[in-house]
Amino acid sequence: MDVEHELYKVLEEINEIKEVSGSMLVTDEGIPIVGSVAKNLEKLDFSAMSAALAGAARTIIQTVSPKDKLPDSIILESAHAKLVLYLVDSSIILVLATPNLKTDDVINFLKERNKQIENLLKK
Repeated sequence: MDVEHELYKVLEEINEIKEVSGSMLVTDEGIPIVGSVAKNLEKLDFSAMSAALAGAARTIIQTVSPKDKLPDSIILESAHAKLVLYLVDSSIILVLATPNLKTDDVINFLKERNKQIENLLKK
């Protein structure tokens, strides 16, 4: 089985978590690797904006508290949606969900799969 297919399988498992509507894996430059989000979102724009947000969050943490380790996740919430960005090596897993998502369900799943995802990304 090829790497892209294995990564897609992980994203499919994320999409099975209650309230998740889509997920993607992108590079930290914003280039989509695999996955999909809502049909009304432009994949390239969504990927680029998410990568820019992740980069800004990393910079803010390093500026405010240089001794802290970089965040492994970033969570955005609005009245109608929730976005989880999970940082793995030089990639980002984007998870789009309803506001009812129990964020810990996604974060815990990704932490459990972190090594597997890292190993797949190195191939």
